[in-house]
Amino acid sequence: MQRTRLVTTLAALGLAVLAAPPARAQADARPTVAVLYFNNGSFGKDRADYDALGRGIADFMITDLAGNPTLRVVERQAIDALIKEQDLGQTNRVDVETAVKLGKLLQARYMVLGGFVASPNGTVDLTARAVEVETSRIVHVDAVKGKTDAFMDVIRQLSDRMNKGMKLPDIPRRTASAMPTTSTSTQVAAALPQKVPFAAVMLYSKGLKAVNEGKKDEGVSLFKKCVTDFPEFEKPKEELKRLGAA
Repeated sequence: MQRTRLVTTLAALGLAVLAAPPARAQADARPTVAVLYFNNGSFGKDRADYDALGRGIADFMITDLAGNPTLRVVERQAIDALIKEQDLGQTNRVDVETAVKLGKLLQARYMVLGGFVASPNGTVDLTARAVEVETSRIVHVDAVKGKTDAFMDVIRQLSDRMNKGMKLPDIPRRTASAMPTTSTSTQVAAALPQKVPFAAVMLYSKGLKAVNEGKKDEGVSLFKKCVTDFPEFEKPKEELKRLGAA
């Protein structure tokens, strides 16, 4: 019954990661990878200002990993639906046990989870772990550090390291103009932007958090401000279109 409700929820969102018939799932032998929200490990009086960033980090990593055609990458919306279905949204932290539980429901081979420390001085530290769902074993741990004004480069570094640590083929590095323009449930269309101001990253992340918490109007407002202030940033435009607010 629980699985039936979950499949119904995902199907209503147009997400095929769990809703696909078993025969079709078996036909695609690519390993499935899911990225969970990163935990906020920042400290100081400004800590709460970065709470939304964990969602943005996961979203950007999903986009980057999905550029690897040898993987099946679970969409952010599918993870959102599953977390709500399992009533796991009350906690702001994700541990290995929870990741394994979600991974089994997503039929994923690997779950990526981690944390971050953002500092007002313009630096960010990211740490991540890859968990093999079948064995509950942590197969790789890595960390990167960089400047917030080069945030996309930091994400790319972490994606590459995690990809290698999971012993998966390298991620092809293509520009946004070279990426396909159509989207599927397991492949994100747009390449990770080459460079995005950190202020835009934060606005976008806050928009994701608002929408996930059921505050659609607030999320739309944040995405629209992001588009106005940073018109070359495509991701908030995609979210507005998805929400029917473009």
